[in-house]
Amino acid sequence: MLTKANESGIAIVVNDDETQLRVLAELVQKAGLTPLSFLSAEDALSAMVSAPVPPVIVVSDLYMPGIDGWRFCRLLRSLEYARFNHIPLLVVSATFSGDEPDRIANDLGAEAFLAVPVEGDVFIAQLQSILAGKRRRLALRVLIVEDSHTVAGVLRRAFVTEGATVDLAVTVQDAAHAISTTPYDVAVLDYHLPDGQGDALLDRLHATHPDCVCVMMTTDSTPALALSWMKAGASAYLRKPFEPAYLLEVCARARRERSLLRAQDLLERRTHELRDSEERYQMLFREMLGGFALHEMIYDAQGIPVDYRFMAVNPAFERLTGLTAASVLGKTVKDVMPGTEPFWIDTYGRVAMTGDPVHFENHSEALGRIFEVSAFRPAVNLVACVFTDITARRKAESDREQLQSRLTQSQKMESVG
Repeated sequence: MLTKANESGIAIVVNDDETQLRVLAELVQKAGLTPLSFLSAEDALSAMVSAPVPPVIVVSDLYMPGIDGWRFCRLLRSLEYARFNHIPLLVVSATFSGDEPDRIANDLGAEAFLAVPVEGDVFIAQLQSILAGKRRRLALRVLIVEDSHTVAGVLRRAFVTEGATVDLAVTVQDAAHAISTTPYDVAVLDYHLPDGQGDALLDRLHATHPDCVCVMMTTDSTPALALSWMKAGASAYLRKPFEPAYLLEVCARARRERSLLRAQDLLERRTHELRDSEERYQMLFREMLGGFALHEMIYDAQGIPVDYRFMAVNPAFERLTGLTAASVLGKTVKDVMPGTEPFWIDTYGRVAMTGDPVHFENHSEALGRIFEVSAFRPAVNLVACVFTDITARRKAESDREQLQSRLTQSQKMESVG
């Protein structure tokens, strides 16, 4: 529970993967904060609501059962949870291509998005940058097209008060020029303008800025007109006069709905990509001839590697080591093979701490075999190993060397005789 005793440094960390949750919590602690970890957004939100003080930052995954990260972040930016609207959000989740991470962060109302796997120092630097106020949510770009300077001024002040950057246009021509040069998040269009009708801009806006929320304004009350605007892509329409606060709420609601739809589309697309990737990975994982093992490093109080836990192994691992997946997964190497030489723990520990991959050959006393191993760090505190059993090859090489030695010795004896 959040208490006043740790009010200045609480960080909420949400991830449904226990390993990632533990790693992120450790990084948060290294950054000087007190982490409170949750496996679900529901539990995190419940704790935040019941706490007397809010956290200083929320670190969340996106892909989670129940309330996923998309909805969790949007809830924290909603009017229903206004108490948390100002809390910085850092999203750490699966990667997207191109400019999607920035778009996602903006859609979610987050300060930043980090794609996994993420390096520990990068995560800590981003966290500290956010807390120092160096990473802020992008300001909305708003276009108001209105020929009444009084009305335009009132609406402009309302948006500026909310932190938006506002451009004004009086005519369709001025607005068209602005649209061609600036990517707008919101466009508020009057219907009756000196050189035409404001709805003529809807097609142009959707062609150049498909994510822009467009709101029509009018003194007319014709239902057919409103219907035509909605068909043309307007998010809403308002009859004059109206309160500026109502316009702000309409725009905020429309942006939330549009963001959720776009997020849902990205989520579905990413889910399909991940499913296809997972199927290919599982096939490779099962069929690869080399053994594979994923280890989680374990350290003592001084940060020295002292053990590692088996997180995943493939069928070739079982064949090459004689150990079954059921007997090793979730257990440490010292649990499985108490006589394991320090070399293995020390070597994998260096990989985990430095991120430098290694390639080596070494004899395992515990297994009585010689392995050729390539090890690398796929994520913070994890070491992946791909290996082959070269015992037979080394024995053949040794036998060949001994045979060559005996042959050489025999030839020397014959020459002496």
